[in-house]
Amino acid sequence: MDSENEGIFEITSIKNTGSNASSIGTLTARFVRYPGCQQLSVWLPEYGGNGYGEYLITEVNKNKILDKGNVADKISGTILMTWETISWPAGEYIIEINHPKEGSHVLHFKKLEEDAIVPKDKIVEMPVAKAKSPSLGKSLIPKKVRKNNNNDSLWKVYTDGFGNPIPNEDRMIRDRVFEDLVIKFSRRIEFEGSYRSGYVTFIEGDLRIRFLHEMYGGEFKFGIEIPEESKWEEVTKVPLARRQEIIEWLAEAVQREQASTWQYIIREKDIAYF
Repeated sequence: MDSENEGIFEITSIKNTGSNASSIGTLTARFVRYPGCQQLSVWLPEYGGNGYGEYLITEVNKNKILDKGNVADKISGTILMTWETISWPAGEYIIEINHPKEGSHVLHFKKLEEDAIVPKDKIVEMPVAKAKSPSLGKSLIPKKVRKNNNNDSLWKVYTDGFGNPIPNEDRMIRDRVFEDLVIKFSRRIEFEGSYRSGYVTFIEGDLRIRFLHEMYGGEFKFGIEIPEESKWEEVTKVPLARRQEIIEWLAEAVQREQASTWQYIIREKDIAYF
């Protein structure tokens, strides 16, 4: 499959099969797309190296195996599996992942034709799909593309009294927003050490912020230390205005990848999971 297809994905069903289907947890998944780039992310309910077997992706319409392999070789971090999907054709698919406790996780999804629901050049961040809440195209609200009478141009060029172009602030803002979104799309976390103690690193483009994590006792099970406001810029070299946004994203990412059944609270000096 060498050709590209910018169609979006709809995740229509997440369930389990097998004798222990009700006791092995369920997958969560999400599809995102940027112009020329798209990705399907699937999170296991527990550590993927803990006895998981093979995964299999089948293109239903053609009864064709699209991809298969060992879960342990595919995971990034501890529970995340990702696929670059721009070369996948429109159609219906199934992902099956063998769980060590005599059961399987099964995810049904379909890739739509290009320009279905939203134009193919639009950024799409589908909501996270869970067992009881699929991720369907109707959740997207298409944005109108502003055009003018200058052939196919999206942006009209204005000039001053001397014929010099006037900077288009709308376009400049749009370009900055797009650049920010591309950088945020690359966000990820890396872990080092053990569950008892170690570091989790927030990565966004060239930015890397390292946070200490450790096992807690009592009411809370696990925590990540965060610099308080007065020390944030000194420690991280990142503007204080970004502190809350980064911490919230970090808290959610760690929950998703390491502790999907836990809750968390963000306090002044730490993120505490329970």
